[in-house]
Amino acid sequence: MKLWIEPEKTTHASRAMAIDRALLENIESINGPCFRHYTWKTPAWSFGYSQHINEVRQTLKDKPVLELVRRPTGGGIVSHQEDWTYALILPTQHPLAQSSAKESYTATHKAIITALNAINISSKLAPCNCEKAKKPGVCFNEPVAHDVLNLSGKKIAGAAQKRTRTGLLIQGSVEKSALEGKEALFVETFISALEDTLQCSSEKHDHYTQIETSTQSWEATISSDAWLNLR
Repeated sequence: MKLWIEPEKTTHASRAMAIDRALLENIESINGPCFRHYTWKTPAWSFGYSQHINEVRQTLKDKPVLELVRRPTGGGIVSHQEDWTYALILPTQHPLAQSSAKESYTATHKAIITALNAINISSKLAPCNCEKAKKPGVCFNEPVAHDVLNLSGKKIAGAAQKRTRTGLLIQGSVEKSALEGKEALFVETFISALEDTLQCSSEKHDHYTQIETSTQSWEATISSDAWLNLR
């Protein structure tokens, strides 16, 4: 089994979410896992699938008005102005897709820490006692257990997940400032760490054409008012 490395994309928020969701929907035929990272055509806020839109708008009422999109994954509110964003999609037969949410979350963030260490950027996993029993807010203001922190305790990477009958989608974000201008090198080391974590070698491949029909369908859904105001 290969870890397929998809080409980097620059897209609008709804398109980015739609590609991730389409990859999850089609991951069994792709014979994944798949990894992609992408940039945002316009600055945006994303928020978790289960969050209520009125609470999101209240939280962001004093923030700049940017593109707003509901993710297919969980978690809180994430600013996509100065972040490095990625998605990891695993078919359901992969052991990490069959593990608990805590195990898959921790494994992904341990790979980030390994990658950061390899380029001389120190980081650590957030301890369990930082998790707070309250509704998700602005993610990078509120670290939870097994997020990635710098040595000062500031959150620099987080993620959210969705499991379906086809597999597991992990959507994650790393603060660009934490990468100290070493973004390209970090991508290389993160992919290497994922190879170790997933126990497979990687190969570049473009599945975007293969999933275009599914992507268009999901983009129509995710860009709709019905999806935005789902809750």
